[in-house]
Amino acid sequence: MWPRPETMTRTLVVSVSAALWCSVWCAIFAAGIRGSESLTLATVALLAAIAGGFAIPTAWMSLTVGALGVGAAIGAAAGGVPWVAVPAAAVGVICVVIWLFRVVPRIWLYRQGTRVRGTVVESDGDRAEAIESTHATVHYRIEYRDAEGRTHQLTGRDEFPLGARPLVGDTAEVYYAEAKPERAVAVFGTTPRD
Repeated sequence: MWPRPETMTRTLVVSVSAALWCSVWCAIFAAGIRGSESLTLATVALLAAIAGGFAIPTAWMSLTVGALGVGAAIGAAAGGVPWVAVPAAAVGVICVVIWLFRVVPRIWLYRQGTRVRGTVVESDGDRAEAIESTHATVHYRIEYRDAEGRTHQLTGRDEFPLGARPLVGDTAEVYYAEAKPERAVAVFGTTPRD
């Protein structure tokens, strides 16, 4: 589930900090494993990178993958292994760019967009299968009206806690760009159902 507007700043700080942590430790891992008789330092670095990755919400995981790729590229380059550094850097940069294209527009809409109430008109939340023990991926469609009274639709897919999956008839906050009302994002409540 995407962070709500009031928690976006904190989530950004945690995500970027954890990604940097992963990048540094992955660089140490990649450099330390080269020509080393003992893999102790490399093992500790790998475990630290994995632990840092768990600090990032699922929707933001591409930032972690990108940081690991960049870190691996730096470490491999320092160890003199360009054939590992180049593809690792490419994967890292691609993942970070994808993350930026997903996050920056949402932040802009949270801060500059118009907020209205929308209604879920289609959802597979009542039959969505759990992807793990606590969450499920749900496809949904929301209808909302802009300031001029025109109806628009927003479709999306997101992960939700099992007890807070959106169902038809539920409401959600919709943030849209006034100049282009079809450019919108939805924010769902997090209160579990009984």
